[in-house]
Amino acid sequence: ECIVNMTVRHVPSAFNSQSTRVVLLLGESHKKLWQIVKDALKKIVPAEAFVKTEEKIDHSFACGYGTVLFFEDQKVVKGLQEAFPAYQENFPGWSLQTSAMHQLAIWVMLEDVGFGASLQHYNPLIDEEVRRAWDLPEHWHLIAEMPFGLPLGTLDRSSAASDVYKRQGYMGAGKTTLGKAFARYMNIPFIDLDWYIEERFHKTVGELFIERGETGFRELERNMLHEV
Repeated sequence: ECIVNMTVRHVPSAFNSQSTRVVLLLGESHKKLWQIVKDALKKIVPAEAFVKTEEKIDHSFACGYGTVLFFEDQKVVKGLQEAFPAYQENFPGWSLQTSAMHQLAIWVMLEDVGFGASLQHYNPLIDEEVRRAWDLPEHWHLIAEMPFGLPLGTLDRSSAASDVYKRQGYMGAGKTTLGKAFARYMNIPFIDLDWYIEERFHKTVGELFIERGETGFRELERNMLHEV
């Protein structure tokens, strides 16, 4: 719940639209969702094929800890189209972009605390039933479903990885959080350059910055990056 709340509060959106709506389903509500999915699929999937479909849902998505539902509030999108007609064609696309950022942020943070997750798209097959089941507004458009739970094993993706993946960005941009989750996903080591430098010189980055000045510290960073 904290992960969802933090994401909804802090992920940016075009024109600060904040059009993304997120619903967290746990326990019986989580199981109910996947029963809705099975009921919808059973109507359109041939009986002989549905056996494997049901098995996949029951032994992966439905047996997880919970599911995060991602919606986009079309009332907000249409309101912005009316308020800013010069950009009206862009707002639906921008809405999907902010939804994608919410999906990525929540997935990364779930991975960071030890959960595994996947992204599913059973909409529009389940849209109406989901709205009825949880009394959701008609103008909330379902985008994706993210089941999550404790992983049963570790996949070895290291053979597909390059020797080094580098992530650069501004302070506080999320490099460490994303890097740790990515390393866990790829089953490869994670190194934070600031931590490496502090361990190497037994001083904080702040102390080294003051001691050497910005030019000297940046040179030190480059040298340590090559060393790593």
